[in-house]
Amino acid sequence: MKPQTLKALVYRDCRKAMRVSTALHFISELIGGTISILIADRLGSFANSIIGNNLSLGMEQVGPLLICLVISILAVPAFGLLGNWAMLKAAFTHEYMLLERFLDKTYDTATLIEEGEIANRLEDDAIDLRCFWVLILSKLFSLPFRILFVLWFSLRIHPLFTVFVIMIALLKLLVPVLV
Repeated sequence: MKPQTLKALVYRDCRKAMRVSTALHFISELIGGTISILIADRLGSFANSIIGNNLSLGMEQVGPLLICLVISILAVPAFGLLGNWAMLKAAFTHEYMLLERFLDKTYDTATLIEEGEIANRLEDDAIDLRCFWVLILSKLFSLPFRILFVLWFSLRIHPLFTVFVIMIALLKLLVPVLV
């Protein structure tokens, strides 16, 4: 079997085994990202009300703020925990798939690989692949939603503010690259 074909099969196996875990981690990332923005919005509204000496309007913000905090404290870790549990459960299936791929090799091709490298590829590389697969995909899929949510909230403040913040963020990203 060609190395590229084998690599594609290993990635397909990982995608198939880790889909539930990736979905749960995606939900955790999405809730965590949006709820932190909502908490900042509620805190800002609360602070504006208190500074404006409008205590009753400030107290109206306490309920939604507490709900956001409870969601942040309970829901985000719960989905992360369920995602980790699903990853552990699916890891056994993925390990079996990888071992099956290795056992499909002929004796001559299997003996060309050193024992230490076999152990490393079947154990450590598989764990790294699964963890990075779930981490990267969950963050990658949640990023557009989080960016849109931030843009929506910042545009509500002022469009010029949004442009200014984006320019500062780009400057902060580009300066280390250019220096």
